[in-house]
Amino acid sequence: MDFTQSDASVTHAGTGNKMHQDDQPVTTIWSADDANSLIWSLMEVVAAGGQTAQQFDPDVPASYQVFRDAILALITGGDADTVDGQHAADLLNRANHTGANHADTLGGQNLAWVRNLANALGTLAANRVQQGSGSGLDADMVDGQHAADLLNRANHTGANHADTLGGQNLAWVRNLANTLGTLAANRVQQGSGSSLDADMLDGHHASHFLNNADFQLVNDGANPNIYADSGYIIFPGIPGRRLCLQWGKRTSTTGNPETFLWPTTFAEAFTVHTQRIGAGHKYILCVAGINSNGFTIDREGGIAADKDFYFIGFGRT
Repeated sequence: MDFTQSDASVTHAGTGNKMHQDDQPVTTIWSADDANSLIWSLMEVVAAGGQTAQQFDPDVPASYQVFRDAILALITGGDADTVDGQHAADLLNRANHTGANHADTLGGQNLAWVRNLANALGTLAANRVQQGSGSGLDADMVDGQHAADLLNRANHTGANHADTLGGQNLAWVRNLANTLGTLAANRVQQGSGSSLDADMLDGHHASHFLNNADFQLVNDGANPNIYADSGYIIFPGIPGRRLCLQWGKRTSTTGNPETFLWPTTFAEAFTVHTQRIGAGHKYILCVAGINSNGFTIDREGGIAADKDFYFIGFGRT
């Protein structure tokens, strides 16, 4: 079995192996050698697994399960030549557990030592239902600490063993317990009055987040929401670079140039659109100028009388 020998093959950069390709002007072909190499290699596995080759028939599952059955047969009925890289001669024969010793050592220990260990384990097994005093067991340390290092159980119901616990004075511990009790008593109380104060959220203080009020900033509208006659929204971002949208309703009172202020000052104004909506007609008032403080309307004497108009402007702040 080998990689394709086609002259039009390409070389895989990571492994250096030849590969078929179909995106070049001349594509590789699936040659007879390619097909036979694969089929013969698979047939070797089929034969090794004791299976009989069959002509493919999509309506007969057994005809395309031969290779699978060969693999299963090799896995379940094969003969492993080594176990973890060792031959049978390197391993202790099962009979040595009931018959003669294969050698006088096991795991680097003399078998007499191993027998003593087995006897000790047998003693432990015989006493497995006996715990505490009389069990024959004596733990010298618990997790590397002697009994003198640990707090006696009686201290939970009797006198304190010492005036500290975990390096803290017991009065501090009692205060902590009282605080936890307060928290438990208020567990159904959230928000204001819960006595809880989250200093940070995911490592950030409240000043890091956009306040809900930022979407309800209104300069001169009677109703404090974004639908007021005049207002603005400052979107999240770095001060001086935040996108700001402003809108409002104004009244043009002259045919000459007339300046109107934004609801709030831009760091830089980009554009403004104005539109007059009257009974039965619509028209746009000409913007003669725009800056960070406001914009100028010039009707050029073409429209008489006072005219209400709406505007919307974009910029940054």
